[in-house]
Amino acid sequence: YFEVFSPTMQIKTFCTLLALHSGNATVFAECWDVSAAFLFADLLEDIFIEQPRGHVDQHNKSKVWRLRKSLYGLVQSSANWHKTMNAGMIAVGFTQSRNDTCLFTMTVEIFFIQTVIHVDDYSVFHNKKALCTKVFTELSTHYTLKRGPLNHFLGMRVMRDDNSKIFTLDQEEYAVSV
Repeated sequence: YFEVFSPTMQIKTFCTLLALHSGNATVFAECWDVSAAFLFADLLEDIFIEQPRGHVDQHNKSKVWRLRKSLYGLVQSSANWHKTMNAGMIAVGFTQSRNDTCLFTMTVEIFFIQTVIHVDDYSVFHNKKALCTKVFTELSTHYTLKRGPLNHFLGMRVMRDDNSKIFTLDQEEYAVSV
């Protein structure tokens, strides 16, 4: 219960990956999202809650529920999810960066995948679609993942010029909404 710290990616790492891969037509960029991420992390301690409205056992109204999974709102949920996610990334063959613990790299021969993770949002760069699909499929056996092009990340619009393959970022949508 007392371990609640969970690292988040450094924005400079994300920007560095964009700069590194700008102009390179052989590198693809994707965004993966884990649906209900915290529910995939086991709780390490016993936590009990009152029966939620609408789900009260009419024969045992005074009973409480024991949580088995982390929920949004628990102080330790983010840390539990980070441990679960980290173990999953290592298990499928990624190496974790020592400089940014949310940066993971996998190299197979001349092919690579680099991903920077912010809680449950993955920004993924790779140069082999088949390798990326294999890793996505393997991780999908553990979590509910959605996959799409890297168009938005952390409230920023990510654009890539079709000809030059250069990435640009903006927050126009956010600025307009404020």
